[in-house]
Amino acid sequence: MKFPVVLFLAFLYNSAFAQDPPYDTKKVNEGKVINLAADQQIEIQGILYKNIIYYIEDNFEIITAYNTDGTIIWQTNMQDIFNCPCVGKPGIRLIMIGNEMVCGNTFDVNENELFIIYAKHDFAKINIYTGIGTYLGSD
Repeated sequence: MKFPVVLFLAFLYNSAFAQDPPYDTKKVNEGKVINLAADQQIEIQGILYKNIIYYIEDNFEIITAYNTDGTIIWQTNMQDIFNCPCVGKPGIRLIMIGNEMVCGNTFDVNENELFIIYAKHDFAKINIYTGIGTYLGSD
């Protein structure tokens, strides 16, 4: 008789204290690219990669890495990387895992880094484990 009561209390405890993650789970996918310049309705803001969610916050200035339980691993503000008057509206336009050809250029970005296009013509990379960013230049 004690076991069902304990089981019920454990369920009740978990239900009462379960919290929603601090990001919109409907806007996370397992792809490797988020192109906000092409997606006018902003349907995707996060990438699930290696059990970490890399999420573009609603201000389009901050990328946050979350564990799958919703705890923050790191946060990087793009203003800290792009300390310049950029061409175009400030904000993240694209994030991509790894190195692929973008705008006719191949950047030195590996599978452990996020490639970022900010505003219209500015590029950076962020280490996916530390959140440390490096400005790559502009075109």
